[in-house]
Amino acid sequence: MVSAAGVPCVVPVSCYADALHALSVHHPALVVVAMAALEGDAQRFLEHLASQCPGLPCLVLAENVQQQERARGLFPGTVLLQGVPADRLTQAVKGLVRPLASPPQ
Repeated sequence: MVSAAGVPCVVPVSCYADALHALSVHHPALVVVAMAALEGDAQRFLEHLASQCPGLPCLVLAENVQQQERARGLFPGTVLLQGVPADRLTQAVKGLVRPLASPPQ
């Protein structure tokens, strides 16, 4: 775990089992999934997130357009291709986190 600016912790995982474990232990406010990092199980993890954690903000970094299209079916509007400029990635994260930080009205 590492602290990051404005983020309590970042938990890197590299397989489906570790991702499920981190999800259950840390109860994240935001999940960032790099499709390449989950050893071929990224789509299965995304399907788990969509069905078991509806409403949990998720930013997906796809390796290619095919992955991007499949992931958009589960998380519309929060799927970017890996290698996007840092400012676009930062903007996407802020857009997902900002609603969480806003007090209820």
